[in-house]
Amino acid sequence: MTELQILSRDEMISFDLPPMISKRDRLKIFESSDWVEEMISKLDRGVLKVGFILNYTYFMLCRKFYRPTDYPIEDIHFVAEQLGLNLEEINMVAYQNSSPYYKHKKLILNHCGYTSFKNYDEADLIKEEVDGLVKRMFRPKRILSESVRFLFDQKVEIPSFASLSKIISERIKVYEKTLLELIEKKLGQDEISLLNRLLDFEEEYYSKEKEHIKLKRYRLTSLKSPKYSIKVSLIRKTLKNHLVLKDAMEKLTPIIDELLLPLEVVQYYGTSVSKSDVFRVAIKESSQKYLYLICFVIHQFYRYQDTLTDILLKATRRMTNTASKDQSEQLLDKHKKDYKKIQKVVDLGNKNIITLTDIESLVQKKDLSCQEKLKEIEELLSQRSSQKKELKQDLKDLEKRSDRVLKNEVYYDKLKGLSVKLQLKVNEIVKLLIFSEEASDKKLISAINYFREKMAK
Repeated sequence: MTELQILSRDEMISFDLPPMISKRDRLKIFESSDWVEEMISKLDRGVLKVGFILNYTYFMLCRKFYRPTDYPIEDIHFVAEQLGLNLEEINMVAYQNSSPYYKHKKLILNHCGYTSFKNYDEADLIKEEVDGLVKRMFRPKRILSESVRFLFDQKVEIPSFASLSKIISERIKVYEKTLLELIEKKLGQDEISLLNRLLDFEEEYYSKEKEHIKLKRYRLTSLKSPKYSIKVSLIRKTLKNHLVLKDAMEKLTPIIDELLLPLEVVQYYGTSVSKSDVFRVAIKESSQKYLYLICFVIHQFYRYQDTLTDILLKATRRMTNTASKDQSEQLLDKHKKDYKKIQKVVDLGNKNIITLTDIESLVQKKDLSCQEKLKEIEELLSQRSSQKKELKQDLKDLEKRSDRVLKNEVYYDKLKGLSVKLQLKVNEIVKLLIFSEEASDKKLISAINYFREKMAK
């Protein structure tokens, strides 16, 4: 395994430098305590007093000791002025190389109830913790962060970056060695051939038509970046690559089950392969190369699953949005056509109300006989009977259309019309995706299984 780069160069430097304290905060942070006053009263030189106060303050802030030569000059000046000391007396190089500096660290640790990291490291307790972290999260930067938190909780001095980096690198190497030994012991020849084929050129380049091409694409390269597109041609390419990974996953299942690789380990090695060129992967020692490739297959398989899920959702969402838009446009167009019918029905309705009002008036007239009233009513009704058939037809048409709107039939008709186009894009995706039956709607899973059974026939 190559040397781990846990932090960037700037981060490594920052890790071992004292915290930056603003001018506004210095007075509060460097506020003295009875114990500090007692300690500095026993010191006979100004540089030792300033050094002790800074040493103690930084430890209280970060639970870590820093090189006196790295103490910010502003902090040195502030403490010296607070003590009324001549700045020319304060030589941090001399303090760093003096025995009192180391004695002060022991005093501070004892006072704060902390253990020296050197003593803790010798007991191998930090190594045991890092071993657990490696198996759980694996990413070096996270392991460093969690290691610092663990030491803080255990009341252990935070060491230099170099000390922690060395332990983390060693423990990761030990864990990787265990995986490599298992791969060397359990990996069969068929699995080795399968993994080696990933480092070959694409099959198409072995044909007579393309064997003369100089710049050829490796199979591994083709599998690195799934295409997030709902174009049918690109979906087919993504599905083709996914099938390659699915086949590899099935054939590598025995060794994958043996390795019991945590998710973080798979992500770390798998991502490393994705970011490297094929040559860098191919030149690794055999067991290490196969570990990287196994993790790549697992990582990419689930990455393709995620991509295909996104494509399925995107294609479906686009279809439903199109159906909604078409529905709105169609309803608007029909509304314009129906307006005349609605106006006509309204007019006839108003006329019928007038007719009924006239009939009511006739009934109330006392100067007319029943026979005369009946005759006039018949005349009024006859005037409306000619429009009755037309009114009934208009009402029937409007009722039918409103019923379709209420039942959303227009929307579903649009979906039905677009479904063939959608099926061309997503049928194979639905067949290949792995759904969690426990976390999914039972009816939906039942429908998916029914669809797969029908597609298989």
